[in-house]
Amino acid sequence: MNNIPFIDENNNILGYMDRMKVHEKGLLHPAFSLFVFDQNKKLILPKRAERKYHCPNLWSNTMCSHPESNIIQEDEIRSNLYRELRMSCGKIIHLYDFIYKKEFPNGLIEHERDSVYLSFSNEKPNMNPLEVSMVQHSSMKNIYENVENRPDKYTFWFKEIIKDKKFVKKLNELELI
Repeated sequence: MNNIPFIDENNNILGYMDRMKVHEKGLLHPAFSLFVFDQNKKLILPKRAERKYHCPNLWSNTMCSHPESNIIQEDEIRSNLYRELRMSCGKIIHLYDFIYKKEFPNGLIEHERDSVYLSFSNEKPNMNPLEVSMVQHSSMKNIYENVENRPDKYTFWFKEIIKDKKFVKKLNELELI
């Protein structure tokens, strides 16, 4: 998919544009971030491939992408998870949405309305090397420590999500921290 929607603050579609143009102009657009935990309550944590147009070689949430519309469909989340890690997951739980804007050193701007989701899977990831260069399973305790010590190794949105009170509350409820 080369064209993605860009939206207003109320999630109304204003139009569609080439993905790179949206990021060059810093237009607000929808995105989703999925956090998948394994049977040992460890997050499946991929390292973004070197070829990614921004944030290459950084650790991030299990899967993230841009939807085809302003309404995120569960089958779209599942198909992207399969495309990136060749795995499926159980029930997908929507946690919350947030908007952020961040300019990257290469001049691209992420201005996203990011919908955050959580799920579980007992499947072993089989990474797509065009998307992911490495995968590890890590406890949230270790992730928080690593992000504190080496924040430059993680994507901006990942760090924003894991410190959000709504995210932390849900992890505590599910005994994932």
